[in-house]
Amino acid sequence: MAVQSTRLPLPAVKKYVVIFLVAGYLAINLFRIGQDYFIQQLNNLVVLPLAMGLSLLALFLWQRVAVGKRAKWLWLGLTVGWMLWTVAEWWWAIAALIQEEVPYPSPADIFWLVGYIFLFWGLGIRIRLMPKIAYPEQKLILWLVSIFFSVAALIFVFIPIWQSNEPGAFVENTLNILYPLMDLVLLILSVRLFFAYRQGVYGGGWLWFLVGFVFLSVADLLFAYASTVDLYYPEQQLNFLSTLGVDVPYNLAYLFWIIGALKLGMFQQSARNVGVSDVIDEIESATFNFVPNTHILVFTRQDDAVVEVSHNYPCVFQEESVRGRYVGHVLGIADNEMEKLLEDIKRFKVVAERPYFAMTRFGKQQVGISGMADTNPAGEYFGAMILVRLYCSDYSFDTRLSTYQREMIRSVLKKTGTERKRDDEAKTLLARYYSILLRAIYQRVLIEGGSILADALLSDLQVTIRQKSWAMVLNSDFVLNVQGMSYAEAVQALRELYDFSVLYGARAVNEASIQALLETVNDKFDPTVLENITYAQQFSAT
Repeated sequence: MAVQSTRLPLPAVKKYVVIFLVAGYLAINLFRIGQDYFIQQLNNLVVLPLAMGLSLLALFLWQRVAVGKRAKWLWLGLTVGWMLWTVAEWWWAIAALIQEEVPYPSPADIFWLVGYIFLFWGLGIRIRLMPKIAYPEQKLILWLVSIFFSVAALIFVFIPIWQSNEPGAFVENTLNILYPLMDLVLLILSVRLFFAYRQGVYGGGWLWFLVGFVFLSVADLLFAYASTVDLYYPEQQLNFLSTLGVDVPYNLAYLFWIIGALKLGMFQQSARNVGVSDVIDEIESATFNFVPNTHILVFTRQDDAVVEVSHNYPCVFQEESVRGRYVGHVLGIADNEMEKLLEDIKRFKVVAERPYFAMTRFGKQQVGISGMADTNPAGEYFGAMILVRLYCSDYSFDTRLSTYQREMIRSVLKKTGTERKRDDEAKTLLARYYSILLRAIYQRVLIEGGSILADALLSDLQVTIRQKSWAMVLNSDFVLNVQGMSYAEAVQALRELYDFSVLYGARAVNEASIQALLETVNDKFDPTVLENITYAQQFSAT
């Protein structure tokens, strides 16, 4: 009779071993198991193998896993930063064993400080690779959290350190301020990345990284506070601030980084550039037409002189005094082109958007201009409302608009047909983006799962489109056409097809392979493209 094995698989055994060791380490510090000297030395030494293991894993990720030029630079920054910190940890530990008191400053401080710079570099690249925060609520929360941490650090860390400065000890006093300052920056960068968190396996790996950076930053700030008020192992005696507040989260940060590195190493290595060469070539050679994100409103009199401009006008144009000036000069449009536009507005009352080139703060730039005539009850023309749409790298310009200006812009957009044109622009951009992602998933399934599974994916997507009666076309080359749908319907449908494809790919191949694939493909897009795609999925009229 066959006997079924009840042994756990090796990965599960390793996971439970780690959980057991971490629980034991926490119990020792929480319940003070052992002498104070033993616990203090344990906290000092446990970081050494963790730091060494992290450096080796980071080096592996940089050399063999990171795909794309920007990803290489990102992992170079993180790897060098962690390796410098590893040298600092070992230097300090060896010095503490052979000397009664480690000098301050010491050579270890050089490695720690330079390591911060490289870590800032790596995290900065990660931030630039992620789409900018599009929602005002998220920006507000980020600012409030950053201000809270900054004020708390100022009150409990920087002011006490400044008040306790020793005269003549310039280097020591500088380092005392510099360390918590860099930890505060590291903390704020980590919080910023939390708002760009991506779900899935790859995003889960980065989540471990961010938790590690937060733990280390908070631990270092508490260390700076405790050291200033003589609460960090006072007279070599234990207290919870020294152990659970400083040492434990500091050491756990290295463990979290290792877990994140293992996740990324296992999941991305299996998906490194397999079956996406055609997709990557398409992305790198493509030109994406951005959806304009800035709307400027201009009101004119009967004589075509400007009466008022929207509050965001100075963000784009250089003219300071505009009232009473000819509208063409205010918008940097050639006289003959503006005269023709005004003539048509006066004649037809409503003019759909037309393309022009305008001279802005950023140089000669393509804009779209539409307009409506203002008439009195007798139908006589006495001015115009002119709307200018253009793309700007800064997405905040429209936040300067007043409520009245937003309402007027919505009215012009709708009555001139520009709203429909804007929706078509957004649908075209989104359809192309999701076509690329769906084709990448299809190619991965084709290579790893075979043609039957790949063809089934295409068939299932087409069946879904028919069953939901979407006015959408998906051909065998995974080219999507959604122009027959409304904007809201297209956004929802594209997202549903994408989610379905990701789930299908995860079942047909594996989740790790699909998530790593999508991360690789998205890394090939220029960040400005991803930012405009994010905007195109959630914009309102202004």
